[in-house]
Amino acid sequence: MKSRQIVLRKAFQYQSLLESYAYALLKDWSLSEDAVQEAFIAVSEKWSELDESSLLPWLKTVTKRRSIDLIRKRKRIVQREDLMELVDSHFQNFMDDSFLDMQRKYKASLQKCISSLRPDAIQAITGFYIDKKSTESLGQKMNRSANSIRILLMRSRQALRKCILRSSEASS
Repeated sequence: MKSRQIVLRKAFQYQSLLESYAYALLKDWSLSEDAVQEAFIAVSEKWSELDESSLLPWLKTVTKRRSIDLIRKRKRIVQREDLMELVDSHFQNFMDDSFLDMQRKYKASLQKCISSLRPDAIQAITGFYIDKKSTESLGQKMNRSANSIRILLMRSRQALRKCILRSSEASS
């Protein structure tokens, strides 16, 4: 027997995939999140009518429609329908449970690998990639030269790459 909670839980498993899809259409993360949230609202309203086996295609369609509505509201009218179809076909190739499982494994590997880095490497990566700080400002904050921050970032990326490759080889 399906319940609203079970359907919603299944829908939320697709959240990051749907946000990426919406971002490909909208080029705005905030609007992408809005489109997906509206799709989830639609799921919570129509959960009893939905077939769980076709939940992902249904969510993708709702997300696409909400994205188009948001584009129109912002008066950024899509003039290239072929671009929308191209995005659609690309995501169609990757929207399935096996892709989501692979994505979860990569995310877990990345989290494990990041946690294995030294604290200063994590601070540099966070500052550079998340906070969008320059190597010069990170150097000042961390009492290092900008060049040593660049070297730290390069070595950290190499360490992450090797760690993720080892993790993916081990899980294969």
